[in-house]
Amino acid sequence: MNTNTITKTIYFKGVMGEIADPLSPVLQFSLLVHPYENTVSGTVKLTISNGEEEVYSGQVTGSTHASGFKESVRLINIRGNFPPQHKLSGIVLPFETNMSLDSDWNGSGGMTFKGRNYEKLPIKASIFNLDSSTE
Repeated sequence: MNTNTITKTIYFKGVMGEIADPLSPVLQFSLLVHPYENTVSGTVKLTISNGEEEVYSGQVTGSTHASGFKESVRLINIRGNFPPQHKLSGIVLPFETNMSLDSDWNGSGGMTFKGRNYEKLPIKASIFNLDSSTE
């Protein structure tokens, strides 16, 4: 019995935020997107500058769905917890972001971190298809 299985995984890497604006949060992401399973996982690095630069990084997971809108083709939601910057603090910091992407996987998004909401952040990204098939 022949069974064809095609697994489509997309490596999605990019930046959300205004790099040229020193007050804008900048999120660098490296994600594996599985559109047929509607799942996303990977790592992110968040830099926030409020007079003093703070850098957080960690693992994230989430979901992806087709949007059904003309300009926005795909929606991605990811969330995770960042360890505190100060090792003596046992408090983990929850993080969540939503992305609205066009057919080129660029778009805009928003995030929530440390009680603040950031909206309308531009997303510039690249994708690489990691396809495999077995018989």
